[in-house]
Amino acid sequence: MFSSPNDQSSPAIGVKLVSPSDTLILDPQARAIHVTAAGAIRITDARQNDVTVPDVPVGIWPVRASQIWATGTTATVSAIYY
Repeated sequence: MFSSPNDQSSPAIGVKLVSPSDTLILDPQARAIHVTAAGAIRITDARQNDVTVPDVPVGIWPVRASQIWATGTTATVSAIYY
């Protein structure tokens, strides 16, 4: 049983369609990112680290992120789960 929706082991409670953006801060933060075409993804993670991950495969990428950057992202991102 999950203790709360914000517990790290809890499943997502919603989905939101998004596109990478150099200005949009995700609210709420992503718990996972839906990748529909593989490639690099640049994010600001939940601890405010700016990181580019190369070769993210198609699927659901379980990562907490506050931003998905357009600059540095070559993958196609369609949604976040929060």
